Amino acid sequence: MRILRFLIKRLLYLIPIMIGLITITFFLMNVIPGNPVRLAIGPQASMETEERVRREFGLDRPIWQQYILYFERMLRGDLGNSLVTRRPVVDDLQRRIPASVELAIAGMFIGVAGGLVLGVLSAVHRDKLIDHASRIAAISGVSVPAFFLSLLAQLILGSALSLFPITGRISFEIDSPTAITGLYLFDSLITGNLAALRSSAHHLILPAFTLSIPILALTARLTRSGMLDVLSQDYVMNARAAAGLPERIAIYKYALKNALIATVSQIGLGFGAILSGSVLVETVFDWPGLGLYTVTAAINQDIQPIVGTTIVAGLMFVIINILTDLTYRVLDPRIEV
Repeated sequence: MRILRFLIKRLLYLIPIMIGLITITFFLMNVIPGNPVRLAIGPQASMETEERVRREFGLDRPIWQQYILYFERMLRGDLGNSLVTRRPVVDDLQRRIPASVELAIAGMFIGVAGGLVLGVLSAVHRDKLIDHASRIAAISGVSVPAFFLSLLAQLILGSALSLFPITGRISFEIDSPTAITGLYLFDSLITGNLAALRSSAHHLILPAFTLSIPILALTARLTRSGMLDVLSQDYVMNARAAAGLPERIAIYKYALKNALIATVSQIGLGFGAILSGSVLVETVFDWPGLGLYTVTAAINQDIQPIVGTTIVAGLMFVIINILTDLTYRVLDPRIEV
């Protein structure tokens, strides 16, 4: 019941958050310099054409009427139409969200798993070679820009060594798997399309690895700090000294679970880094997700796709934070949610 009350309370908090996000995006959309309508119809179009397009999108009305119409559309789930392609933004997002979700999940998995391993090894072997190497790698991981890592990975692992493809989600000569969820790995697996599974996994590894580096570095640092604190506790020291108890059980069963409590919150916040970093990574790797969609819209000064992507990303971030808080309860039932 406590968890149910927590979920209801957090979902109620979601209402003012989304209202604020919708309001902010609306006013930012109206203060951005430039004339997106003129850009969409071309410099040679007549003034009559421009006025017609402005009426079509409701841009000829007073600002308060535009806000009311904008808010009503958002409540209906209507994110408007692209000024450039004239397609509904919702349709574009439905096609692109699965690509970004698949990349984010893969990046988070690699980053969290690798960070936990490095953090535990660094703490257990404190002040030894592996500890120093892990800390240097962690500092470098949070310091190097995502676009530089992407270009470096393409240059070395993609072009020089030819280990991985450097663009796209799947090879051109292989048909995409039957669309069920939009996640290529999952769809190709459940439909038995092994060729698509191998190709999509091969294309996913390099951008996911690049995207995972900041999360891996952050997780490693926090896990090391938490493990060092927990390993000095009496109950862990007694467990490690107990006769016949393997060292790995004392470390992973007694120490790691408690050390993760402080790490989980930052891993949840790290999802924000995944969202922001994916814009650059998707652009460099030509990955057809939200990041590339946003950059293309920004280049074309196409406001509606940018607004739609911002709202969707904000909603995803809030949901991830709710799941993070629930994870606290799983790791330590004493924590009030």
